[in-house]
Amino acid sequence: MTFEVFGITVTISKKESMPDEVEKALETLKKYGVEKVSSKKQLEAQKRARNENSRKAREKIENAVNLLRMQNKAINMNSVTVASGCSINTVRKYREFIQKQSEI
Repeated sequence: MTFEVFGITVTISKKESMPDEVEKALETLKKYGVEKVSSKKQLEAQKRARNENSRKAREKIENAVNLLRMQNKAINMNSVTVASGCSINTVRKYREFIQKQSEI
């Protein structure tokens, strides 16, 4: 069985070893095809939203660092996470900035 999904051709050689649910799903994909979900306009909107969210996160982290500095508290990943309200994963993206600020 051969079909195309997102521009990739998929070939399955042993049809008899597939579970029935998988075979039905593949038949449905083959019959109706798969369309791309995001248009150019949607992708641009997603990019603008990501940029805006990144800007807001950076601003929160900068404010947290300044607050910690004014309070004479340690500036590290954990303290910035708590003070900024951002997730630890977001704060990790700004690790270099935080390390530079802690050295000042």
